[in-house]
Amino acid sequence: MKLRWTKNSMLTGLILGLMACASSQTAFSTDFSIDAVFFNDGVPAKGGTLDASLVGSNESLQVLKNDADAIKSLKPPHRVKIVGHTDSKECSGKACEALSLRRAELVFNWMVANGVPTSMLLPPEGHGSHEPVASNDIPKGRARNRYVEFQVVPSTPQL
Repeated sequence: MKLRWTKNSMLTGLILGLMACASSQTAFSTDFSIDAVFFNDGVPAKGGTLDASLVGSNESLQVLKNDADAIKSLKPPHRVKIVGHTDSKECSGKACEALSLRRAELVFNWMVANGVPTSMLLPPEGHGSHEPVASNDIPKGRARNRYVEFQVVPSTPQL
């Protein structure tokens, strides 16, 4: 079966694509980017600090500064959820959830301390090792799974 593109179907597709792009511009500027930050194995411990926990602390703190600027540029009703993750070998069960939550809380607190209004942030979450982005079978993969991500979500009105 061959697909046949007519002038009208191509024009309709182009218009729909442009409309999708235009609607996304209501939430984001054209240079909008929020990057994840990565953590060293097994940290932070309770009471640990962010800069002692991050891989490449100076570079990661610069990433966070850029992320804070991007978050502050969001337009309502969008907010940001900060979600922590772990690899599957640095901890297990509830300990992974607690470690990933500590990571998310440190980043959340850093964002607030650096001018991001709490009204733009949802409560931090820890997802443990349940959502790997790379293989936990190799060291490089485990390193990629020790991170905090930012999820931009539209707020829904409370009824």
